Amino acid sequence: MRQPGRTLTMTVALALAVAGPLAVEAQSSASKVVRLHDVSGSSVQAPEALFPEFRLRAQFSMLEPNGAIVNQDVEKTSLKFVNQVFPGSAGKLTGDWSVSLLVDTSQTLAVGNGAADFKKATDALSKQVDRAGDSAFMSLITFDDSPRIVQDLGKDREELKKKLTTGIFAKASGKSCLNQGLFEAVRRVKDLPTRRAVFVLTASQDTCETPSAQSVVDLARQNKVQIYAVGLDGYTISKAALERFTEPTGGLALMTNAGEAIITIGNQMSLLANQWETAYAFFPAKGAQTAEMNLTLKDGSLVSRTLSFEVDRDYFPPPKIALKGEVQTLSAGLVFNLDITTKDKIKRVETRVTNKRTAAEVYRESLTDFAPSNTIKPAKLENGLEYILTVIAFDDQNRPISTDQREFAFKPPEFLLAIERVEAPTFIGTGSAANNFSVTVRASNPQAVTRYQLYLENTSANNAVVVASEVFLQAGSPLLIPTKDLAPGTYVVRVRAFASDQALGGEAARSAPVVFSPPSGMDVFMRQIRDNPVLLIALVAAVLLPVVVLVTVNLMARNRSNRADKVVEAALPVNPRRSTPVSAEPQVAAVPQFSPPPPAGYPPPQSAYSAAPPAMPSAPPMAQQGHAGGQPSAILTLRYPASPPWEGRISQASYTVGRAADNNGVLPVDGTSGVSSRHLMIAHDGGGWHVTDLSRNGTSVNGQRIPPNQRVPLPNGATLALGPTVKVEFRALS
Repeated sequence: MRQPGRTLTMTVALALAVAGPLAVEAQSSASKVVRLHDVSGSSVQAPEALFPEFRLRAQFSMLEPNGAIVNQDVEKTSLKFVNQVFPGSAGKLTGDWSVSLLVDTSQTLAVGNGAADFKKATDALSKQVDRAGDSAFMSLITFDDSPRIVQDLGKDREELKKKLTTGIFAKASGKSCLNQGLFEAVRRVKDLPTRRAVFVLTASQDTCETPSAQSVVDLARQNKVQIYAVGLDGYTISKAALERFTEPTGGLALMTNAGEAIITIGNQMSLLANQWETAYAFFPAKGAQTAEMNLTLKDGSLVSRTLSFEVDRDYFPPPKIALKGEVQTLSAGLVFNLDITTKDKIKRVETRVTNKRTAAEVYRESLTDFAPSNTIKPAKLENGLEYILTVIAFDDQNRPISTDQREFAFKPPEFLLAIERVEAPTFIGTGSAANNFSVTVRASNPQAVTRYQLYLENTSANNAVVVASEVFLQAGSPLLIPTKDLAPGTYVVRVRAFASDQALGGEAARSAPVVFSPPSGMDVFMRQIRDNPVLLIALVAAVLLPVVVLVTVNLMARNRSNRADKVVEAALPVNPRRSTPVSAEPQVAAVPQFSPPPPAGYPPPQSAYSAAPPAMPSAPPMAQQGHAGGQPSAILTLRYPASPPWEGRISQASYTVGRAADNNGVLPVDGTSGVSSRHLMIAHDGGGWHVTDLSRNGTSVNGQRIPPNQRVPLPNGATLALGPTVKVEFRALS
C-alpha cells in the first residue's frame, strides 16, 4: 500500500508541474493564472448607431498557482486600451460541448510496461470524464495504423466508461498514426452547433507523417476546435510535439506518468467545465493591437491578462459632447467647457438657457465655431436666479446626435487679478527666460479666463504704453513679454484677463516698477563663457591650437634639418688622416698650386684631396629595410564573410587567431560560425612559416584538412579555412 506522505508529495509535485507551463505563457496576479482559449473580434452596429463598434471577446479559464480551478465568479471586468478604460461584461460559458476522446492503442503501449500503463491511463480517463460537465457530448476514437470509431457522439457515459476500461486494447504491431487520429477527431465535431474540443491520451509520436501536423491545426482553428492533450512520460511522445496542436488552438498539453494520470486528466477535463467569456465594445485602429483585460473576482482580488488581436478596419467613436465642470458666470455672460468626441462629424452645437423654476426658454444660440471652452452672452439673466444650460450636437443632416445639460445659479462674481511676480530677462541661452519678462498672475476665477493681454508702461514717459510690447496669450501658456529693441529704463507690467472677447474685472493689474538694463555684448559673452563649459573649452582650444601648430611645424623643420645633416655626413669618405711629422722648424701654410689640365689620354693626377672614397655598402631591399634584424612579418585578411572587414598583422614569433578577446587576432564572428575561441596559431622559424590547428572544428590550408595540434608548413598566399565557413588569406611580408 502506498504511503500517505509519499502520495501527498507526488500530488503537490504534479500540481506544480501543471501550473508551471501555465505560468510561463499566462500573465496573472500574485495568486491567479489566466489561461486563454480564444480571442476574437468583430464589427457590430446597433440599429440607432451612426458608427459601428469593435466587439472583442475573450474565452479563458482561471486557475490557482497549483493548477486547481478557481471556484469564484467574476464580479466585473474592464479593458485598458491606449490609456482609456472600457467597461465590459463577463459570464461563465454554459453551452453544450462536443468532445472527441482520442486514445493511443498503437504498439507503443503493447510491449513491456506499456500494457500496464495503458490500463492505468484508460482507467483514469474513465473516472474523470464526468468532470467535463453534464452538458458534454462525447465520442471515443482510437488510433494505431488508422483511426477507429469505438463509440459515436452521445451522452451515454456508462457505456463510454465501459469501453474505456474493457473495450479497447493496444495493438502489438503497426504504426502510430497520431496526426491521422487527430484529424479524424477534429472532423467528427467541427460542424456541430456547440463548443467543440478534442481530448487525446497518447504515448506515441506520429510515425505515419500524413496528414501533416499543420493540416490538423488549420482544420481545428478554422472550426474553433480546442485540442487538449495528456502525454505519458517515458515513451516517444514529448510535450513539445503535443504543444504543436494545443497552443494554436487554445488547448493545453501536459505530461504525466501513468500512475498519476488521474490527477492530470482531471485538471484537463475541469478546464472544459470552467470557462469564462468577456466582451468589450470600443473603437481601435486597423491592424495588430494589444489591450489589458482586468478581472475583479468576488473576493476582491484582481487578475490581469494581455490580449492580442487583429482589427479589420479603423473604428471611430460616435460624435458626442458633454459639459465639463461647472458653468462659470461672468458679469455679462456664461463660460462653459465641453468634452468633444469626433468633432469633425458635428456640424453645430446649439445652446439653450431655460429658467429652472418656470421652464421658460430665455436664450438660444447656435455655435458653428465651437471649442473646448465657449462663451455665450444671454442678456436677460437675473442675478440670484437658477437656470439650466442645455447643449445639443447636430450632424450635417441636422439630426441631434448628442445632448447634455447642467444647472447653475447666475451670480456674476467680482473678478480679481493680481501680478504675483515679474522676472527680468536673464540674457543667457535661447530659452523663454533669456529675452522676455516672465510674469506670474493670480486670478480669483481662473476657469473663466480664455486669454490674457500683457504690455509695458514707461514710467519715464508719463506711463506711456510701449506699443511694441503688447501681446495676447492663451490661458495656460507662459506669460512672456518680449524685450527685443526695448530701451533701458524703468517699466511697469500691466495684465488684463478676457473671457473670449469680454474683459474680466476692472482696471488691468499693475506690477511694481521694474528696472530694465540690457547687458553689454561683453557681459553676455562672459556669462555664456561662465555658464557653458563646452564654449569655454572651445575658446581655450581656439587659443591653443595656433600655438600647438606653430610648435609642431618648428619641431618638424628641426627634425628635417637633423635628418639632412645625417645624410650628408653618411656620404663622406671614411679615410683616416695621416699624422703630420713633427718638425722643429716653423710651418708655413701651403699655397695650393693650380696646374693646367693634363694632355688628352693621360689619367688625372692623384692626390690626397682627389682620392676616391671607399665604396659604401649597398642598401638592402625595401622589404628587408622595414624588418632588418627583427622578426619576419605577415598579414591575414578575412575573405569570407566579407563584412565586417578585418586584417591581422603578424610581427611576433607566434600569433594566435580565434573568437576570444585574448587572441593576437580576434575574428569578428560569433559562435555559430564554427570558429573556436582559440582556433589556430601561426609561427615562424628559420625554416619558414608554419600553422598549427588548435580547434575542435578543424582548419584547412588551400582546401586540405590539416591534422590537429601539429605544425604544418604555411605557403605564402595560402587560404586558411577556419571551420566550415570562415576563410582567411595569408601573405608573408618578409
